[in-house]
Amino acid sequence: MSNMRHGMIVCFLLVLAAGPTPAPTLDELKSAQLLTDADVVLDIAGAKAIGAEDSTLTVVEFFDFQCPYCAMHADQILPHILEQYVKAGKVRYVFRNFPQNHLHSLAQGAAEAAECAGERGDYLRIHLQLLKDQQARAKDLGLDPVQLQECLDSGRSAARVKSDVEQASKLKVPGTPTFYFGYSDVHDNSHVRAVKRLLGFQSMEVFKTLIDELL
Repeated sequence: MSNMRHGMIVCFLLVLAAGPTPAPTLDELKSAQLLTDADVVLDIAGAKAIGAEDSTLTVVEFFDFQCPYCAMHADQILPHILEQYVKAGKVRYVFRNFPQNHLHSLAQGAAEAAECAGERGDYLRIHLQLLKDQQARAKDLGLDPVQLQECLDSGRSAARVKSDVEQASKLKVPGTPTFYFGYSDVHDNSHVRAVKRLLGFQSMEVFKTLIDELL
């Protein structure tokens, strides 16, 4: 996780991610306080999302573009979630910005650039590229530099990032990546009632077990 106050969690995740060690069980994650029950409502109005709005389950990720564990998740785990669950109409995947500006000087700018790219419906591609290179130039990202600068100068993207950070702070999100799993309000799919919270980089086996259980 990208948060210096959670060094013990970082070390634990490194052990789990290294070598052929079997993925932890959900009970082991619960014992380590990496998986906890939740009972909170998340407002995802305006958030970048992939998948059908009427999907059974919603996964909300709070991430930082300079967080190495967020990059690992995007590279190793996210493609499988999208292929196995999002395309099948079972899961809607939502991205929420949580740049750790006290640790990562480039995360805020990358988040704002990605939000601008999302205005033209190209968010996922830019998200993945910026996790690999936060200093990528507009032309390297395939973006019109004039349009990008207009968006950045307008403050629209900064406002969206600020809203995400405020929600993360309200939820007391401890670091990145942090995942919430829950169900959309039947009357308003911009609100999600989260029932589980998962911290840090975890294997696809962990995500599959948890998602299948919640479905």
